[in-house]
Amino acid sequence: MKLRSLGSILTGVCLAAVVACAPSPTQPSSENPQDSQLEEEVASDTGNESAEAQDYSFQTSEPETKMAQVSVEGETSEIELQRFVSESSPFMTYFPAEDFTPEAAGEGSEEGDRFYFSPTGTPNREAYVQVVFPENASSPEDVQQLVLGDKGLLAINNWDEVSQNSSTAYSWAVEEIFYEQNTDAETYMGVVYIGEQNGEAFYVVTHAPAEYGDGFDPRANMILENLEISDTNSL
Repeated sequence: MKLRSLGSILTGVCLAAVVACAPSPTQPSSENPQDSQLEEEVASDTGNESAEAQDYSFQTSEPETKMAQVSVEGETSEIELQRFVSESSPFMTYFPAEDFTPEAAGEGSEEGDRFYFSPTGTPNREAYVQVVFPENASSPEDVQQLVLGDKGLLAINNWDEVSQNSSTAYSWAVEEIFYEQNTDAETYMGVVYIGEQNGEAFYVVTHAPAEYGDGFDPRANMILENLEISDTNSL
């Protein structure tokens, strides 16, 4: 009897050991394949956003400020120019720091960056230089249509075309369109420059009361002369 009892005990111990050593049943993965796919898409989108953000980066070693000479009403003087690098469009320029106040375009804005004439310290919203890179324009011809078309820039602002000229003072400009605007209170004059450089098509507007001409134009010219378009294809 004792032998049988001992044998039963040994058998129970062996069975317990076998059960303890047996591998646990494989648990199904809690990870949803759709979740993994979503994570991959998010990562991909993030990478694309980073690449898009680089499209408007402008690498330059130009100084923050520099001096230039400007002739106003027959008198030449030296003025300080401050560097401006656009955050929404592929360009940089310099502007007279004491005479203009820059206003960066909002995100997704089609209005472009503006430089408001402010010799007294207060920006004049009716006197400005504007730089615009239309999203749907890939050539100077496209830009010209946006400016001169039936629903173009001149038409919607009630600006009357005065003349056109394909010979301009700026290397980036392929055409200049002179215009004027007559209102009950004021007469405004300006130029729309259609530009192309480094594969980018754009336009630049100057706009100011006619009486500002002698003081506005030479200073605005500093912005136009220093305009430089980034080669986004090389980024």
